[in-house]
Amino acid sequence: MDSNHILIGDETQFHNDRVRQHTPPKVNERLDRTTLGNVFHYSGLSPEHMRLRLDELDREWDLDRVNIASFSLIGSATFLLGKTRDPRWHYVFGAQLGFLLLHSFVGWCPPVSLFRRLGVRTRFEIEAEKHLLENLLDQKAKARSRTDEKTKDKVDEASRESFPASDSPRY
Repeated sequence: MDSNHILIGDETQFHNDRVRQHTPPKVNERLDRTTLGNVFHYSGLSPEHMRLRLDELDREWDLDRVNIASFSLIGSATFLLGKTRDPRWHYVFGAQLGFLLLHSFVGWCPPVSLFRRLGVRTRFEIEAEKHLLENLLDQKAKARSRTDEKTKDKVDEASRESFPASDSPRY
């Protein structure tokens, strides 16, 4: 599988994702396997568990959010260290700003490689898992509806056989 593809259902969806393009294929494949493993795991559970997983996915931090938060925290720390301890810390702060600019243009910077290896997914990858789970939920609901209709039909048929109209008690 090409590192820019993620399997969704029976089709391979192409997505022009700059982060995936700059991530080593093995890392993308591991993240894709994790996504598909999650979907497989939750597909065997109840719809309630699947909805809980969807709620978790809504709260999951994507790569951009993690990247910005880390830049904010580390940037603030290096700026303060440069002001209070040693001005050379401002070089680290300047490098972080350069990385942030690089990420905005290219979709990659050194911290992104670390975060990807730690399992942080892009918004697209999180949305792909949500899409798969929502489709499974719909399929389960349709199957349950068909089963409920068949069961109701069988109960109605059994009732008619057990209590024919002419034999029904009159009160």
